[in-house]
Amino acid sequence: MSNSTLPSSQIASQTLQNYPTPLSPPLPSISKEVELARAMSASSKSSLFKLSRTDVLYEDEWLIAVNKPPGVYCESVLASAPCLLSGGSVEAGSDRLSEGLFLTVSGVFILRNARTRDEAANTAPIMEPARLMEVEEAAFGGDSGAGVGLISTVPAGAGDMDGGELLKAPRVIESEDGVALGEVRPGRICAASVGVGLSGTQVNLPELHLANRLDRDTSGVMIITKSHKVAATLVKAFTDHKIRKTYIALCIGLAPKWEQITIKSGHGRSKFGVWRVYAASDVGRTLPGGSSVRDMVTSFEVLSVNGKGSFKETSNFQKDEENVIIVEEKAVIDDDAKKGEILVRAFPQSGRTHQIRLHCQYLGISIRGDVKYEGVYEWKGKTYEGHELHAESLSFEHPVTGCPVMFRAPLPFWATQVLHSISN
Repeated sequence: MSNSTLPSSQIASQTLQNYPTPLSPPLPSISKEVELARAMSASSKSSLFKLSRTDVLYEDEWLIAVNKPPGVYCESVLASAPCLLSGGSVEAGSDRLSEGLFLTVSGVFILRNARTRDEAANTAPIMEPARLMEVEEAAFGGDSGAGVGLISTVPAGAGDMDGGELLKAPRVIESEDGVALGEVRPGRICAASVGVGLSGTQVNLPELHLANRLDRDTSGVMIITKSHKVAATLVKAFTDHKIRKTYIALCIGLAPKWEQITIKSGHGRSKFGVWRVYAASDVGRTLPGGSSVRDMVTSFEVLSVNGKGSFKETSNFQKDEENVIIVEEKAVIDDDAKKGEILVRAFPQSGRTHQIRLHCQYLGISIRGDVKYEGVYEWKGKTYEGHELHAESLSFEHPVTGCPVMFRAPLPFWATQVLHSISN
């Protein structure tokens, strides 16, 4: 029997059977409400955020490394950089741009034909929180929001964070009441190159770009470059996996039997879906909506379990080639087992969205506070307002000098608490 003679329901069933099956569970029911509250809180916090010199880890004439705080969108860090670099001589965020002002809110940007942030806020309607979340879910699966920031003309010919594709203007996905909504994608955002000084005079600023992105609630090392050329060089280094990254995460789950492990799997999401773990053998296969499953590899080492262990330096890590999990089926997790606090260091060898969070979930040690991937929202009587994941270090060859560099961010309070218990 040909497909043309089959009932539509049977054809749809056969089509679904041809797609890869995700091996990690869908979003928990609690996640949407919690994530909405966190997104709105982060938007408010981001609108007030200003970089200070205490946030700067390193700076030269080509780039600046900063320690991004949790609960602040990357674009807000970028937008406040011109004021920091000019010594405060530019109006906050370099509000005035010849092409107009973009205010990014919870994963979408709202374009208003206005000259200043205050004017923009008063001349166009703000979307209702529920609508913001709806658009965010549609465009990004709920957690790629941008916060409040500025977007200027993007340089033609520069590669995006995935490599190969040219940077271009953000794509408009919807328009209502004269407000344009568009996607904000990694590597497609830069700060204004021209600002207006407090005295009204024009101030020339570097062409600032985000070289890497961190999730909204992830803290740690973030690189801002000062020219198109340096940005393109660093983006290519990220794409070619020539940059060594380490993260620290505090997880809740059954104490691992391993000290070191490497997990290899597929990674992807269907159209308007959420990021999921797929089988390693599904890499390259097409998902609903046209995207494909990509490879995802992360190594982990346990630093402490319930305050007992030792904090190792990142340079001492040697990957255990024998202890490798190649994901081909759903993980079996004992939900009734006694859970503890596990501090791990992660070494992502690919650069997939939410990679560490997804692999921690698959290993049964979801990150504390990460409600999207089954992390506990409440633990020992305390409620957590974000996931506890920290970008500890970045190591690479300097894009101009060629010298090896390592940037490390101070550990957050939740990590130093664990270290204090270890030392005692």
